[in-house]
Amino acid sequence: MALVVQGLQVQYGRRTALSDVELVVQPGAVTSVVGPNGAGKSTLLNSIGGLVAPSAGRVLIDGAEITGKPAERIFRDGLALVPEGKRVFGTLSVGENMRLAAAAFGRRSGADRIDECLALFPRLQSRRAQRASFLSGGEQQQLMIARSLVGSPRYLLLDEPSMGLAPQVVQEVFKILARLAGEGVGILLVEQFVQQAVSISSQVHVLARGRLAAGQTGEQAKEAIARGDFFQAYSGRSGEAVA
Repeated sequence: MALVVQGLQVQYGRRTALSDVELVVQPGAVTSVVGPNGAGKSTLLNSIGGLVAPSAGRVLIDGAEITGKPAERIFRDGLALVPEGKRVFGTLSVGENMRLAAAAFGRRSGADRIDECLALFPRLQSRRAQRASFLSGGEQQQLMIARSLVGSPRYLLLDEPSMGLAPQVVQEVFKILARLAGEGVGILLVEQFVQQAVSISSQVHVLARGRLAAGQTGEQAKEAIARGDFFQAYSGRSGEAVA
């Protein structure tokens, strides 16, 4: 039982964006992928989530292959992607955003599930009737996560959830991610806020120049950061992760 990526490769014309990526995301754990801008982190999530077609490799959810399926089918198979940026329906209210997500997941009578998801985000719960465009950046990020949870995904992929958020809001978002992992959701987190990502991760991978280094445990990554040699791999000057 896991989200498994095998030999994943993505080409943009003659340029190789990802090369032979091998990755396992366990249920109930946070796996982080960190690396510099342009390393291929968003491409990795988008190819797993069905938004980008890989040129080689396979993606499996709990043994069932999802490679090549359309994104909406992958979502219904138990994998939800929260993309980079605040992509909410600004003219709709918080509640309408949630109901639209429930319909997309085939849960048109999911009022109880919507209530459960909003309960994770007290600020959203008190703003159910407010237009999403009036929310702060942090609240919009929380709404994106809440929408993705309506379908009760087994695996949750997040692309830079801390981007543009105040430090206090970042702490709140990461506490919720840790809680979701504690409830059994497997989380694949792409993040530039390295220390924050490492703090909640069971496994940490460095992606540099389209290649994913061998994983470290969260504790190993913390020790490497403390020694000062973690960022050699992060910057792409080394092709291997720090042991």
